[in-house]
Order: sequence, then C-alpha cells, then structure tokens
Amino acid sequence: MSSHKPDKTPQYRVPALEKGLDVLELLAEETEGLTQKQIAQQLNRSPDELFRVFVSLENRGYLHRMRPGDTYHLTSRLFVLAHKHPPTQRLMDAALPLMRELSRVSKQSCHLSIPSPEGLLVVTQIDAPVSLGFAVRRGTVLDRSTSSSGIVFSAFPEDEDSSPVLSKKLQQIRKAGCLKKASAAVRGITDLCSPILDHRGAALAVLCVPYVSFLTEDVPVESVLAHVMRAAQQVSETQGWHEDGKRRNPL
Repeated sequence: MSSHKPDKTPQYRVPALEKGLDVLELLAEETEGLTQKQIAQQLNRSPDELFRVFVSLENRGYLHRMRPGDTYHLTSRLFVLAHKHPPTQRLMDAALPLMRELSRVSKQSCHLSIPSPEGLLVVTQIDAPVSLGFAVRRGTVLDRSTSSSGIVFSAFPEDEDSSPVLSKKLQQIRKAGCLKKASAAVRGITDLCSPILDHRGAALAVLCVPYVSFLTEDVPVESVLAHVMRAAQQVSETQGWHEDGKRRNPL
C-alpha cells in the first residue's frame, strides 16, 4: 500500500465529480435522508448548481428519491461495489465459514473489520446462536486508537521497518497474537481479538468476539479466545500467511 497522501489542493480539479462525491459523502451520514435544498445548504451550493448531479446519481442507481417529501437516500450500490473489490471478497469468502463455526462453538457473536480512511470498518458480522447476546453492526467504523480491533491492527503494521517503534503494549500483542481487553465502549463486554495476517505478517483485518458472560451455558472466556486465535490463524493461512513457529500465548 502506498504511503502517498493526496494533495489537499490538487492542481487538476474535476468540479462535477467533486460535487457528486460531496453529495454521496454527506448522505452517508444521514440515515433519514435530505431534500435537494437541504443538501445544497449543507454543501454551501445552490440547488441549480447540483441539479444535474442529482439526476446523474439517481439515474446511475446511487441515489433514491423518497416521495412524498422528495428526500434523497443512498442506495446499496456503493456498498455492493466496495465488496466486489477482489481482495476484500476473497477475505470475506475465507472468513465467513470460520466465523460461523466460531460463533457456534463460542455461543457469541463475532465480527471482522478492515482498514478504512476513517478507522476500521466492520464488513461482516455473525450473530450469537443464542436468544440473548451482543453484536457490533456491519458498517460500524471503529476508532483505530481506542477500539480493541484498532489496537490489534496497529500491532501488525504493513511495513514494520518504516513504522514508529511499537509501544510495549503493542509488542506484547504482537508476540501473543491476540488481545483480551474490556470494551472501551460498552460495560460488561470483553473484546477478544486476533489479527488476520498476509504473507508478510502484516494485518489485513481483525477478527473480534465481543464476549458476554452468561449465567448459564457459559463458554469460558479463555476457551473462546483460543477459538478466536485459531479461526484468525486459519483465515490468515488462506491469505498467504505461514507460521514460522509456535506463538500466541493469550494475554
């Protein structure tokens, strides 16, 4: 992955494309939808300036206009396109059967997250096969610095030689290959996370179980952590990773 970052003030601009992207990015944050006038106001543009943008995006299937009220909403087209990207699709194809088995044996939900510009994006999730449980919704963006998945991802950088020196905690996670940590977002949840690695040992994704302790039929947390690590290792092997030696003693 290139470390090059786009110039904030590009020499060559495509105004129509930028308007379209502005509309898509704004609506991605609005679950209730917005009218053309509201969108124009929030983007500091005139409705006439955006008229052709709306027509094009609607004709191409990226926007849907709800009546009465004429509010615009994103369709699932962007989500579908993102998941047609071959590396992501291959990863999910390999992970889903193992995640279903992990959920079955642990009686917990689990989710898989991959890097995105905003943090880590939860791209797939399996519910717990019990009547009660806790799950992180697909599409959730996790903070890289505070979420358990983000911390684990940071312990396995793409280019270890050019990355800043890892902290003692990240070194421990890297050595163990997993993290057991109280959730930073929800009381009573213990995050059990392990990385999905590529052929270089760099993190592609993070597999996580938000562990809930049940009063009956409870699978011990250490047993679930072992299942998480085993599933993550199996998915990693499908992505080209090979273990050099025995590792990963749970923290």
